[in-house]
Amino acid sequence: ADANWKERQAAITAIDELVTQAKPLGCTGAYMEGQCGEMWAAMKARLKDTNKNLSIQVLALLAKVADAVGAPVDKYSKHIFPNMLSLISDNKKTVRDAVLHCLDAWSRHVSTETIIKYLPVALSVDAPAGREDAVKWSADYLSR
Repeated sequence: ADANWKERQAAITAIDELVTQAKPLGCTGAYMEGQCGEMWAAMKARLKDTNKNLSIQVLALLAKVADAVGAPVDKYSKHIFPNMLSLISDNKKTVRDAVLHCLDAWSRHVSTETIIKYLPVALSVDAPAGREDAVKWSADYLSR
């Protein structure tokens, strides 16, 4: 990863612009693994970025990607969900809110089994505020 946060932010912005301009996103099938494969790895890495503003931007971008890709995005949840859901433990409410927004978007397109598989990551965080947010979101999701 680049040490310069501005370069990392520029990459996030570039992907965001592509997704915004190309709905539905044509990343399905073999294309998703090929040309978009690096995109998933880069976004996964940005979820662990020390600059939380970049993590928030990536969460918003991941929400857009889920809406653009639709149901096929379920296949990529294994790359994104663990890092995304672990961010629910962040002390900053803006980060937790971004996680919940992203989770809302992904939950519209992935299977219930996928959500249930990864929810323990969010429900088991040490931070009480994050755990509370995760429990509230889970209860709302499961009551739909």
